[in-house]
Amino acid sequence: MKNLIAFLLSLGIFVSINAQTVFTEALATGGTVTIQIINDELYGGSWNAGSLSKVPLDDPNNVTLVSEDFGSGQGPWKMVYDPTGNDMYVGTLGFGVYKLDLDDPLPVTKEFISNFGVVDGMIIHEGKLYVSGTNLGVNGVLYSMDLDIGGSSFQLEYESPDESIRSPLFYNNILYYSSRPINSSDPSEVLKIDLNDSNPTPELICTMSFGTVQSSLLAGSYSYFGVEGDNRIFRLNLNDTNFPLSEEIILENLDGGVIAFARDGNRLFFNNNFDVIMVYEDPNLNQGEINELEMALFPNPSGDILYLIGKTKETLQYNILTMRGQLLSSGYYASEGIDISNLTQGLYFLNITAEVSEKTMKFIKE
Repeated sequence: MKNLIAFLLSLGIFVSINAQTVFTEALATGGTVTIQIINDELYGGSWNAGSLSKVPLDDPNNVTLVSEDFGSGQGPWKMVYDPTGNDMYVGTLGFGVYKLDLDDPLPVTKEFISNFGVVDGMIIHEGKLYVSGTNLGVNGVLYSMDLDIGGSSFQLEYESPDESIRSPLFYNNILYYSSRPINSSDPSEVLKIDLNDSNPTPELICTMSFGTVQSSLLAGSYSYFGVEGDNRIFRLNLNDTNFPLSEEIILENLDGGVIAFARDGNRLFFNNNFDVIMVYEDPNLNQGEINELEMALFPNPSGDILYLIGKTKETLQYNILTMRGQLLSSGYYASEGIDISNLTQGLYFLNITAEVSEKTMKFIKE
């Protein structure tokens, strides 16, 4: 194999193994550490410049300023997008949590949500914003906020003494997160916890080899984690219950820590050396993918039964949610369709999950 590669290189032929390429350096404003993809545009937040900018996926050097309302060194560190309100929620390094209404004229003025310490992760689940971080450098905390109510509902959900709570994500209503002792050199771990339990107790999923998780991304039943320290990306299959799981390395020996993730189809975007946004085509991201051309709802609108039309032999799980993400019902799809007769008239989301991917569609209940 090595001789083949050397031969191809001698002929001037480019060879790439696990190749990632530069997507853009146009957002190089002193620390682009958080990214999101919305409607074919990549948003990048700079904590040092105190700003949020965006570039089209098909024109990554065309930068548009979205907000510059944070101040130098106080800008976005983590952020998450709420499609139901077209809002971007932004967490900072000790300067609070904010909301940006992307329907407002540019540049957008931030709206204060709550004071907070160091924000280490943000996720939206079932109509709530969850913010994780470190409180006074002593313990990990997880707060939540009802998106319909706003900042007045910001409250503590869970506390982890002496350990951080980083890069949270939800899968099947279970919270997964990375944790590391705050005042210790012990390795990081990936844990899961059911917040609905009367006495939530973390369960070990994976003990990491080295480094600190700085970012996470859910693709179907797989969770991707970006690591700073030895600079790698690994993933875990959350359907695998043979704990503890082993890391499945996707990329390693990167030039910098992976502080942020975003996904577009089978393309994985991540930052490298803070200001460089890389892109990596990972075919695993589209395993079992249900794309829009192959899966549709019929009839829509409907008063009683919804049917899925498409070509797939996979087992499909469905969730019916309100427009604010509140889970109403769930089950496995069968040929009889999905009974929606008990829903009130209105607009809903139908989330379809295959083995390692998912698709969300809107439907109208008549």
